[in-house]
Amino acid sequence: MKANNKLTKCDSGMALITTLLLLVMLSSLLVGFFVLVTTGQQLTGGAKQQTRAFYGAEAGLEKMTADLGTLFDNTYSPTAAELSNISSNPPPILET
Repeated sequence: MKANNKLTKCDSGMALITTLLLLVMLSSLLVGFFVLVTTGQQLTGGAKQQTRAFYGAEAGLEKMTADLGTLFDNTYSPTAAELSNISSNPPPILET
């Protein structure tokens, strides 16, 4: 009977140590997943801004090309003032 009682006294702190180690492992996994998700969101946000800037520039070029086409349809030989007026009218900015 005493041998059995001796084993429980030696093992009495093992449950606490095991639980603490398990909590440390789970906490580190949680922090790792949080960092992974945060990094992914930052990369996605940067790509979104880059894509938006590209399409904004493309829209500006399309508007300028259309305005030039309209100007040359109306006037065969436009003046410098008419040409500079086209570049000073930017396209409207659409909010998303």
